[in-house]
Amino acid sequence: PGMDVTALFTNGDYYGNVNWSTNNPNVYIQNGKIYAVGEFATDTEVEITATTEHHTESATVTVVSSTSQTYKYIENATSDAEGGEINTTGWYVYDDGNNLIGDYSKFVIRGKLNVYSFGKSELECWPQIQFRFKTEPIVRFLFEDKDGNGIFTLNSNTEAYDFKNGVNALEWAVVVEGTNAYFYIGGKHVKTCDVTGAEYFNLGVLCADALFYDVELYTKKSNPTEYTNLSSKYTSGNMQDYGTLYIDAPSKVYPGAPAVDISANCTLPSYNGAVTWTTDNANVIIADGKISATGTFANDTYVTITAKTEHHTATTTVLIPGTSSQSYKYVENLNSTSSTLINDTGIFIKENGKNITGEFVVTGKINIYAYNSSTGTPHLQLRFTKLPDKTIVRFYMSPNANGVFKFYDSETDRTYNLNDGVITLDFAVVVVDKTAHLYIDGILEATLDVSKDEYFNLGALRMNVLFYDIELYTKANNEAAYNNAVAEYLG
Repeated sequence: PGMDVTALFTNGDYYGNVNWSTNNPNVYIQNGKIYAVGEFATDTEVEITATTEHHTESATVTVVSSTSQTYKYIENATSDAEGGEINTTGWYVYDDGNNLIGDYSKFVIRGKLNVYSFGKSELECWPQIQFRFKTEPIVRFLFEDKDGNGIFTLNSNTEAYDFKNGVNALEWAVVVEGTNAYFYIGGKHVKTCDVTGAEYFNLGVLCADALFYDVELYTKKSNPTEYTNLSSKYTSGNMQDYGTLYIDAPSKVYPGAPAVDISANCTLPSYNGAVTWTTDNANVIIADGKISATGTFANDTYVTITAKTEHHTATTTVLIPGTSSQSYKYVENLNSTSSTLINDTGIFIKENGKNITGEFVVTGKINIYAYNSSTGTPHLQLRFTKLPDKTIVRFYMSPNANGVFKFYDSETDRTYNLNDGVITLDFAVVVVDKTAHLYIDGILEATLDVSKDEYFNLGALRMNVLFYDIELYTKANNEAAYNNAVAEYLG
């Protein structure tokens, strides 16, 4: 059957009709599939070309020799015969013309299997794929679909293999050691048979169309090194595909802040298994599916995280920002009775060690984790303090009795509900011509007159809050970045 072939464009504006051609009349492309017909005495490279109004692109494919023992296509879906057709249409595997018996009876054969279609014979024989040894009686690794729904089982095992949607590319291997043959799917051992006295080995199909391909044969007599290496790997389990373990971790973990989710997952879910976590820093801890950092990190520190299962090891790195950084601050003062903690626990935005005044843009994110109303009103502030009298103008947010937060003097009347979990806000404070504009998630939330000298800080009272990913652009020292940010927010 034809195999998929496509021409892809790097620029979607130029999608159009594709005309296909090849330099071999026995290879053609039709309806998105490439076909080879006739006989090919040797492996043959064929150039295929895709042409559009604006493009010409070529690629090379190899058509495998018709006499090769690396593949066999068996077309037998409409068979009305019974078991005998397994022999007449099957594939007898030889080593240089020799049946796999006697000196050649110890072997490893492996490859891939596609099943394209299947039917049922008039004799009520169901679709079968057989890897079989001629003994009395026949010994075989038998895939069969007794229900005719495309779900095959192996020798009546409970594990099923889904061929109902066509091509499956199932990886298989047969390893013969001593008098036993071991069958593997995807490198996993699934069945053992006693093959004492076998006369030959063949691959067969009944009531199905199937392709055995990428087939490799190594006998102990002709290929002793390859046979020994592969048989050892298969029988020890080292050929099994356990999938790939990958870690889903945050890029940054902030010291003192609440733990955040971390997980390790396998591309083959059946091999997820129990995960053991380690880090190369004693102050970075993973427990109960969460990662946290404790203690003090004077400088930005990259920490290696390792996840292990029975079959996998995966690593990644996370950044622990240094406490000297102005890029974050975790504020924890749920039980405060003093309003001065807005200053004492807040973060003062500075440039070169000096408070910022004039025209600037500060952007970042805010996570609100918890609040406490028992000792007074909780509130979040992004605030400007005027000198010399230290009066305050501020963007001010607090919750109502139901945990619903809202900014005072909001131009949007948007609310944020902590009962839905952590509130995360993307914020930007843009100061232009003595007016401060507060944007939340890119939408203008409120404005303030900041016409006197000020300093600017972020703070929270009776709340647990993380300010992070903070960036500063002043017009005085970073005019280009400042202008770009102003243009982005104010248009």
